[in-house]
Amino acid sequence: MKKLLCLTSLVIIFFSNTAIAQKVKYKAGTIVRTQVDNSNDSIVYYDSDIDTRQKSYMNLLTGNWLVTTMHRQARMPAENLVDISLTLKADSTFSSTVGCDATTGIMSVKGTSIKFKEIKPPSDNCKLNEQQEWILKLLNQTVSAYSVTSSNLLLRDVSGNIVFEAVRNK
Repeated sequence: MKKLLCLTSLVIIFFSNTAIAQKVKYKAGTIVRTQVDNSNDSIVYYDSDIDTRQKSYMNLLTGNWLVTTMHRQARMPAENLVDISLTLKADSTFSSTVGCDATTGIMSVKGTSIKFKEIKPPSDNCKLNEQQEWILKLLNQTVSAYSVTSSNLLLRDVSGNIVFEAVRNK
């Protein structure tokens, strides 16, 4: 009786380990279909292309925003900004009024990720102060995500820290 109980336990452990090993065998999202043909063999098909779509917030994102605060680093206090505007367009371009001149560039939006690229600095006639230079630097190198409502825009870094806060300019 004791041997039978021990043998039964070993069989249960063997089959449960086999089931666990099979669960880890395939990457997440892999669809496995088994088809049996007329012979005694079976064929296993692996389909790993899964089409996913991220929700688009472009209708909320586009428009003219008044940038109110900037955080140069995560733990630094917010700096209040005056007369800094950011216009995001549906054609993936943007413009910003920084100082005495406007800057333009291209933005790449995918889901809640955003990247500002090809930022053209103001003309040589316009000398930027330190704060205005930081604005362009943070847009170009730090901002990577956003949160948006109908009236507020938060531009964030890769860790989710707020870099810029903006309100919709009416």
